[in-house]
Amino acid sequence: DLANLKSNEYIENKTFAEDLTEGKFSYPIVHAIQNYPHDSSLINILRQRTKNIELKKFAVNKLEELGSIDYTYEALRHFKREIMNDLQ
Repeated sequence: DLANLKSNEYIENKTFAEDLTEGKFSYPIVHAIQNYPHDSSLINILRQRTKNIELKKFAVNKLEELGSIDYTYEALRHFKREIMNDLQ
């Protein structure tokens, strides 16, 4: 989910933010919607299933503003620590 939103490789291959085009509720999107229910911009973009790169960039910027990207990074770090602890 996160790589699709933040990876330059995805952007260059035109599969950037493909979850938005497919209308999928990815981890950062769910976080934003749950924590900011009064802000309907992301859900509206998701419903459009847009292929418009500028609209997708707006959505990713919104996820960053709402802290959903940082939250997702932190969740990934947490899960990695848990896995590493389990392997020891």
